[in-house]
Amino acid sequence: MQIQAPLPPEGPPALIVDTGVAWQEIAPAIAITVMVVGAILLLLPLVRAWARRIEGRGADPMLADDIASLRDRTHEIDHLNARVQELEERLDFAERLLTQRDPAALPRTGESR
Repeated sequence: MQIQAPLPPEGPPALIVDTGVAWQEIAPAIAITVMVVGAILLLLPLVRAWARRIEGRGADPMLADDIASLRDRTHEIDHLNARVQELEERLDFAERLLTQRDPAALPRTGESR
């Protein structure tokens, strides 16, 4: 009696190993986890920049200098406004004194010297 030789395999050997894990059931959870982590990593710098902007730390230094310059100019204008008001009061006082001494010394309204 003759022993028959084993038949050669019909294709490449199977590389699939049964691990006992149902990959079809956990694959969606893994995919969602990977997408969430990726979104967090992509959006984290944007959220930080937005937070810095809300806090005011992310402002352009040139813009901050311009704002400081405008504030200084506003204070100057306020000071000059106060001086003009004081000068108007002094002028009114001087005019009242002149009219008390010599009413003809002041020009009439609409009249030029």
